[in-house]
Parts: sequence; structure tokens; C-alpha cells
Amino acid sequence: MKVTIAGAGGYLGEHIVRAALAEGHDVVAIVRSGSSAKFPSSVRRLEGDLHEAAYVADALADCEAAIFAAGRNFKPDLPLDQYLAQNVELTKIFFNAISSSNPSARVIFTSSMSAMAGSLEPLVFNETSGRAHVCVARLNAYDRAKVACEQLAREAGAAGRNVVILNPGLMLGPGASVNSSVSSALLLQWFCLKRFPIMVACGGHSVCDVRDVARAHVAALTEGHGQYILGGENIDALQLYDLMSEQTGIRRPPRAPLWLVSALVTTLDAASALTFGWLRSPLHRDFVRSQPLFYWGSSDRATCELHYRRRPLTQTIRDTIADFVGRGLVPSDLRFAASITDENRDALLLFSELARSHIHRTHLLPRLPEILAACRQNHELAAALDTALSGACYDHARGRFHWTGDRPEAALGRLRRLLDYCYYASDEFRERMS
Repeated sequence: MKVTIAGAGGYLGEHIVRAALAEGHDVVAIVRSGSSAKFPSSVRRLEGDLHEAAYVADALADCEAAIFAAGRNFKPDLPLDQYLAQNVELTKIFFNAISSSNPSARVIFTSSMSAMAGSLEPLVFNETSGRAHVCVARLNAYDRAKVACEQLAREAGAAGRNVVILNPGLMLGPGASVNSSVSSALLLQWFCLKRFPIMVACGGHSVCDVRDVARAHVAALTEGHGQYILGGENIDALQLYDLMSEQTGIRRPPRAPLWLVSALVTTLDAASALTFGWLRSPLHRDFVRSQPLFYWGSSDRATCELHYRRRPLTQTIRDTIADFVGRGLVPSDLRFAASITDENRDALLLFSELARSHIHRTHLLPRLPEILAACRQNHELAAALDTALSGACYDHARGRFHWTGDRPEAALGRLRRLLDYCYYASDEFRERMS
């Protein structure tokens, strides 16, 4: 099938291109002029401005199906009016163009859980829930833009267009290429960079993997009809931060009440206005107001009709961090996080804690998986590790372990000596001494 993908240079779009190629589709990728996105040679690349109706109409004229994944996601300092301008206007132009140039083409429209959910109570929405429980007054600028965009897609379907609407949750996961934008995975990147001075422990998201969402888009080219939620694990904000802490050894940011964060952001917004933008607030108060909302959803329909499959969120986080480390977006100290499993997590986090306080931590931290393997191969060291972990509890707020009984100093001392040996027996040490 000949498939034209609008927004192919975006975080999700790049994954859709690769998923479509994997299923044997003939892909045309529409990207913004000057886009750094890289595609396989079999992809026909079209660069232009999606605000130009004639260009969009020409790009869609001969496709059998079109996937619309273009638009503006959250950006820290983007003016609020640009969420409407860069989302709604693009959607209008797209549907007008395909209606005039190729009305029989099947359209897969990427919406968001923001267009369906947003309740003050932890409710799980489905495709037929309606909006009675949505707290409209607290929706942020991005939410409102996605609601308006989805309404345009619904109107196109009512007018006879063959439209399937997909509503992904909060997407994490690695980029499709080394040039991929971070987009919604910015949350995890900022956590790894320790850029959250405080957190608001309320509200929640349905967190999913961008690769799973991309495959569902490709499945929708030939299967399904109507609307589908592409969610993941429905977790609240505190659970998400704890999960990221468990996979990195980084402490969870201190919790702050919503009123305090709102007051701080309002002050920063005022300072930005008074300094004509010289001081900038990373988060507009409009987005702070939406923090208590729950964007939870059920993917049962997509699982049944689009064969939507969700990988474990822990694996998604590990893969995302590995991608960040490989691209130099987070410190190389976190390379060990890609090797974490449910079985070795506590052991690696304990070695990480010990290594971070070591004078030669820059040498040790990238090598923690190898150090753990060596530890397990020595009977006495393995026993020391088991003793150290016995009764140990990971404290998310501190990013450290504490023990229910006495601290096992003897066992911890053995593990510290192992770290000493790993450095002083290394080629790096010998080279420094030569």
C-alpha cells in the first residue's frame, strides 16, 4: 500500500515510517523544510510547509492511505496560543487537502488521551466514556488544542471520509534514529539530568511505548474502524517518579503542594513579562493547573481489533535511557540502567550507590554490570552481596538504601573493596602509573 505520513520527522512519525516499511508498505514521508530526520533510501522524502494547502494537497494526491502525526507537542517556553496555531491550523489544512485531492484515501489520525480524558478522579476512560467526567476548566493549552483537532477529524468522518482516530497515552521510548527529537520522552530525560527541583504528586497518565503505538498506526491502515485508545500502564505521578527512580538510582524530587508550585510559576511568568522574556519560566501556570488531572485509558478495543501489544513500562524506561546515553543526552554514568532487570535491579542499584561515593566513580559507574557479574562468580563476594541486600529497602525519596535492622557494614565493606580492586587492577590505572 502507498502510504503518505505527515509529520514523519517527529518522535512518533519516525517510528511509524520504520514500522510501515517493516510491513512492506511504500512510504512517502512529509517533513518540515530543513528537517534532520533520516530515513532508509526506499522512503520518498518530501520537504515543505504543512501550512501551505497546495503543497499538502499535492503530497496526498496519489496515496492509498495517509497517516497524520504532525503537530506541536509540549515545549517548555512555547507561547500558549501556538498550541492552537500549530495544531488546529495544520489539521484543518490536512483534511481540506485530502478532501479535495484524494477523498477516497483512508486516514489514520493521531490524536491524544488529552482529547478524551482529564478527570480529577482516577477514572479509566474508554472509547465510549464521553466527556462528562472531564474537568474542562483545568485542561491546558495542549489539551484544548487536541480536543479541537479531534473534533475536526470527527467532522471529516461524518462527512464521508474514511477516518480512524488513534489516542496514544504519554509516550516514552527510544528515538527511531540518532537525530530523533526527544518530544514526550523529555520527562525522562529531565529526570535523568536532575532538572526537577520539586514535583507535584497528583494526577496521572497512561504511559506507553512509542514503538508499540507506531505499530498500531500501521495495523490501522488495513484493520479497524472508528476510534482506539493506545494506552499503557495507568499510573499516578508519584508511581511514575518512583519507577524512574528504581531504574536509575536517582532520588525522586521532593514533593510540593500544587498551590506552592502554582504560586512559583505565576511569579516566574510575571518576571518573564517584566523582563520582556529575558527570564523565562520552564512551565506556564496553564500546565500547572492541569497537573491534578488523570489521563487514564483502557486499550482493550485496540488490543482486540488492532492487535495492540504493550511491552512492560520498565523495559521502555531502560531502552529510553540506553538511547539517551548512546546519544550523549544524559550522563554516561547511567549506562548500567540498560542492564537492569527485575532480578538484578537491587544489586545494581546498591553497587551504583557505593560507586557514586567512590573517588573513582567515573571509571566504575559505566562498568557496574561487569562488576556485578564478577561479584556473582566469587562465593565470598556473592555471599556479601546477599547479606547486604537482606533487609535492604530502596528509598525513592533519597535514591539510597536503608535497612530494617542493623546496617551490614562488614558486607558493604567487602563490596567497597571489590570496587577498589576493579579500579586499581584496571588498564586505566596501570596507564596512569606508567
